[in-house]
Amino acid sequence: MKHWKQCAVILILGLLVTSGPVYAQDFSGEELTVILASPGEGETFYTAKSGFRISVPIIGQVISYNRPLHPETVEVTVELVEADGTRSLVAAPLDDSGRFWIWASLLSTGLPYPSMDTHDEEVCGECHRPWADIAMPIDVTEVVVSARAADGRTGQATRRLQFDRGEYREMPVVVEGLPEDSQNVLVRANTILYEWRPRMFYAAVADGQATLSVEGLFHTDLNYTVSMVPQVINGTEYSTEPVTTVVPAGGRADQPIMLMAHPTRGEITGRLVEAGTNHGLQADVLLVNLTGGESQAIEVGEDGTFDISDLDIARYALQAQADGFFHLPYTVNLAEDRSADIRVHLIPGPSGRVEGTVMAGGRPLPFAEAQIAGYPPSQADPLTGHFVINAVDLEEPVTLDVLAAGYYSVRIPDVGTDVGLVELTPLGDTQITQIGQAQLFQPAASVVRHEGNTVILDRGVAWVTGASGADVRLQVGQYLLQSSDADYGVESLPGALPRLYVSRGEVQVQLLSGGAPRQVAAGQTLALDNDTQRPVDMLPGEGAILRGNAGSVSIFRLAPTADEQRDAAAKQTVTVIAQGFMLLAYLITLVILPLAVIVIGGTYLARRLRS
Repeated sequence: MKHWKQCAVILILGLLVTSGPVYAQDFSGEELTVILASPGEGETFYTAKSGFRISVPIIGQVISYNRPLHPETVEVTVELVEADGTRSLVAAPLDDSGRFWIWASLLSTGLPYPSMDTHDEEVCGECHRPWADIAMPIDVTEVVVSARAADGRTGQATRRLQFDRGEYREMPVVVEGLPEDSQNVLVRANTILYEWRPRMFYAAVADGQATLSVEGLFHTDLNYTVSMVPQVINGTEYSTEPVTTVVPAGGRADQPIMLMAHPTRGEITGRLVEAGTNHGLQADVLLVNLTGGESQAIEVGEDGTFDISDLDIARYALQAQADGFFHLPYTVNLAEDRSADIRVHLIPGPSGRVEGTVMAGGRPLPFAEAQIAGYPPSQADPLTGHFVINAVDLEEPVTLDVLAAGYYSVRIPDVGTDVGLVELTPLGDTQITQIGQAQLFQPAASVVRHEGNTVILDRGVAWVTGASGADVRLQVGQYLLQSSDADYGVESLPGALPRLYVSRGEVQVQLLSGGAPRQVAAGQTLALDNDTQRPVDMLPGEGAILRGNAGSVSIFRLAPTADEQRDAAAKQTVTVIAQGFMLLAYLITLVILPLAVIVIGGTYLARRLRS
């Protein structure tokens, strides 16, 4: 029976104290038993050289099997005993169940040793448990937990531990295979100290070389894994295979680590299919780089398959155009997955097609759109002004609305397949500023400031029409745009990627923080994102980037496939059946059951009265 009780107590302690390795106890005949749950035998602890503290949990319980134990009468002390006999001592209070739990905050060599503090107990604000400072030894030592009751009973448990310290050591690294104009390249080295504390170090690469400052220990070898942080340079990702090396205990890492950078390009494969079927379709497909604005036509096989390789690592939008089909543009982020396989659904509709061109003063408007009620609107190409609305039913009269920020809209009733040129006129509240020989157009909703000879677009859209010799400086976020005799538009809208559209001439783009300027020529677009992660809702048009919901353009969803329709029908059937059962349950509970009780009760009472 006695052993059964001991096992039960130990099992309960195991449920209460879950931190640390397997429990051990001392049955040396002493009247108090000290069970030490953590730390574990042979465990190693580490602290850095620069004043860093590490908290070691010392957890356990004091138990008496033959006499009642009053925790308030028991004193528990925790000692670190070194080989030369040096001791550091701290008290550990017991709770009502005889458990103790302290955090020993080990001090590094930056503080006096042996410790000169008084080991006063404090409360950790994070864990709300007592903790105390203990001086940090530099060798194998013992943790001794001793318990003494007021009536003279004692108990003890020990652990043999390893303590270590570290210091920084240099690790030279050579990276080969990088392009000459590589910038912001980093190498990293990571290790795990004693299987429980991960450490990672970084260093910048200059001219293919870097020096990592890593930690080494006095008593233990450290295995480091060294690699280059993957970096996209000029649209190509460069990465290296990891190399494992050892920093010996007490030694130096003098041998350089050699890394070979491997270039990786992107690839997109896929198939165009009719929505709701697996039937492949041929269509005109445009792939647009949402980062740089470049676009390319894609060759599609008779079965609708396509394969595009050697792509820049960037975010792309793909749009297929086929008479009689709707299409929701598909976006692919090769920065997350270097190879993407997609299926693009085209939604069948009427075979009509309406197209035209929007101009203002003989020049394309960057932010115009065409709308037909009941159909997805079409954003006019900001570089050419051309728009197309597919799958329109022209059997009935159709009215087309053409509108743009800062301009009066135009309504064209009973349109045909080609509406030709649509000329828009500025609204009265659209501000037109003369800058030399150029004009700056600013809709009333846009926020524009003028500082000296620089125009700053804080929010909204703006566009410039230039003339020979016109010098315009326009700032958008962290970018400065300079042009001479150029037409271009800029947008900076909430939830959209700031972007530049150039329809004529050339615009120089300079990052305010420095770097080489970039020339954006007519027919090109450029994202002004400064490498920040923001939602991209641009959709591709014919050679340009179009907006998804940045203005008044709405996003429409794909029609459900046949499988999705069957799933929805099955779910609806289940819902109806469940609702039927619920209604039946309500009827039984609220109507039938009360009526049955009334009838049975009434019958019983009638029989009693007759008898």
